[in-house]
Amino acid sequence: MLTLMFVVIAIHLFERCSAHSENPEYLPSLAIKIPNDAMKDTVLVAFIKTNEKKFNLLSHEYESVAQQLTPYLQKQDEDLTFFDRLAVLKLKADFYAISNRLMEEMEEVDIFFENKQAEGMSDSDFSLYLAIDSAFQQRFNDLNRKYPSLEKIINQ
Repeated sequence: MLTLMFVVIAIHLFERCSAHSENPEYLPSLAIKIPNDAMKDTVLVAFIKTNEKKFNLLSHEYESVAQQLTPYLQKQDEDLTFFDRLAVLKLKADFYAISNRLMEEMEEVDIFFENKQAEGMSDSDFSLYLAIDSAFQQRFNDLNRKYPSLEKIINQ
């Protein structure tokens, strides 16, 4: 029984890891450039690197769902079978959940830098915040350009 449970867990982890590996069709991962003078702040560097990884993971999940959902969105509603509609419903729920998590990541960054500002933010910290915010906004724009059919879902 223990062996079976181990195998199930191993398969699940393998699927999760392979689902998030770099797909050549995905947008390239974001890489936030941290200025040298900000490298001294280990808390800041760890925060940026952690959020960079989380944002890239969510971006790849977004693209995975977008790629699965796009063929359904290109069909007329009356051409969708019952099972197609169920698949669309599940993928839309996944899409909304990922979109929400992406927004939460952006909010987490905002809160972190608001706290830094209250402590007295340096110019390099502020420029780093602007770079992160710009990179996140650019990623959203790139995703919207790459998957214009998702505009149907966003505007519903």
